Amino acid sequence: MNPIKRLRYYSVTYLIGLLISWYGTGFPEWYYWIPVKIVAIFVMLVAGNGIYYIAEEGVHFLIAGCKMIKYILISFAILFIFAFIQHIFRIDLAFIVGI
Repeated sequence: MNPIKRLRYYSVTYLIGLLISWYGTGFPEWYYWIPVKIVAIFVMLVAGNGIYYIAEEGVHFLIAGCKMIKYILISFAILFIFAFIQHIFRIDLAFIVGI
C-alpha cells in the first residue's frame, strides 16, 4: 500500500466532490468559499478508495464495492456527528456540510 498512489486518487476525487458541493450550494456568502466540505470528503473516501482498489490493486469491482462499505459507514457517522452538533449547539454548519 503506497500512500502517495492513494493520495493521487484522493486529491482528484476530493476536487470533484468540492465542485459538486459548490454547484449544489452556490456562493450566497463569502464563507461558502472555504474548501472544507463534508460532501467532498465523502466522495473522496468512497470514490477515491474504490478507484484505488480497482486500478492499483486489481480487485474486482464487486469486491471493491464491498470494501467501500466501511467508508460509506464512516461517512454516515461523520454526517451524524455534524447533525448532532448542529442540533445540540444550534450552530449553522451548512457551509461545511456543503448541502
